[in-house]
Amino acid sequence: CTAPPQAVGYVEVYFTTNGLDYFNTQQLLKYVATPILSLIIPQHGSVSGGNLVTVTVADAPSSSSVCWFGEVAVVSTSSNASHITCSAPPHTAGEVEFKLAWSGMAGQVAATKQPMFTYYRVPRISRARPSQGSSQGGTNVIVHGSDFQDSQYLSCKFGDAVKTRGRWINNSAVECISPSHPPGDSIQLKVTNDGSHFVDGAVHFKFLSRLTLQSISPSKGP
Repeated sequence: CTAPPQAVGYVEVYFTTNGLDYFNTQQLLKYVATPILSLIIPQHGSVSGGNLVTVTVADAPSSSSVCWFGEVAVVSTSSNASHITCSAPPHTAGEVEFKLAWSGMAGQVAATKQPMFTYYRVPRISRARPSQGSSQGGTNVIVHGSDFQDSQYLSCKFGDAVKTRGRWINNSAVECISPSHPPGDSIQLKVTNDGSHFVDGAVHFKFLSRLTLQSISPSKGP
């Protein structure tokens, strides 16, 4: 049977076989307020999964919840009256609809606005040119590899330095601008499509001491 709309509360369930004679099943059906999903943070992640996604919910039931990423379901890792957290499962690249479901409550609930969750591919790095630059930063570095995506989260990171915005060139090349960094040993250069899952591919970049011009010889000429 399909339950008709009702106000919040309990109703008795009746059953009929002929459409005329109804008998009481002695069962109660509880109507609850429809949960409202107002915010999903973040709304993107890596195809390898693992991103913690927090959902702001109003009128959430007290029972255990399940997050649906397209057709893949995962049990929430934590929940309270207003927030539910899930770990995004692995998935192919692209957009999927995000929904929540609760045990004991029929159906799934999608966000009222922007219900989609986007999966980004994991890039691969093969080399970088140039492989060294000034410790003052500002060196334009072209990173070569594969599966780079033209996303707003495309970023580069030099070692543990703050990530810098990446400029997408094509599927196999992205431009990164080096930050300032103390001179010294070579450090790993990393790239991400989704803003959080960085891959390095054993590619290194070396920061060099600033060059200082001390003299010019000869200082004049014809």
